[in-house]
Amino acid sequence: MRQNLRRAVFTISAVLFVACVIRAGVRGHASVYVGGTLSGIEKGARGQLDTGDKALAFSPGKGDDFNIPYTQITAMDYGEHAGRRVAAAVFVAWPLLFSHKKRHYLTVYFNRDEAKASEQREKIAQDPNFAPTGDVAAFEINKHDFADVIDVLQAKTGLKVKLESVSH
Repeated sequence: MRQNLRRAVFTISAVLFVACVIRAGVRGHASVYVGGTLSGIEKGARGQLDTGDKALAFSPGKGDDFNIPYTQITAMDYGEHAGRRVAAAVFVAWPLLFSHKKRHYLTVYFNRDEAKASEQREKIAQDPNFAPTGDVAAFEINKHDFADVIDVLQAKTGLKVKLESVSH
């Protein structure tokens, strides 16, 4: 009886731990569309974020691919959100409370009218506090890809990614 109880507690703990780890963030080389003004893509859609030759492309698992030509990008922000692994710690082990998970977010501002996009780029160069108009797309990028994606975007667009402060 006692051994069965131990086995049941261990099994439940293991299942809860695995469930928490799976939900912790973006896994593999995938990205998540967090929100914005893109039509045809649902918030929370998982897919691939690809920095191609001429455009930033998001290919969700379901639905149509979406491309943002680099010439239409007016500004970019990057930020991290750090949080504690509370769910895992409550169910599995309290030392996990001392570990952090970080989520990496990239926000891309763009204007489908390339002339307006160019004009807004010039205004941002003169006044960094200028807020571009047009469309916006926010993505959660996995921890393995965010630095490469930012470097490529800066090189392809000629724009600097604005770093937001880390939130806890």
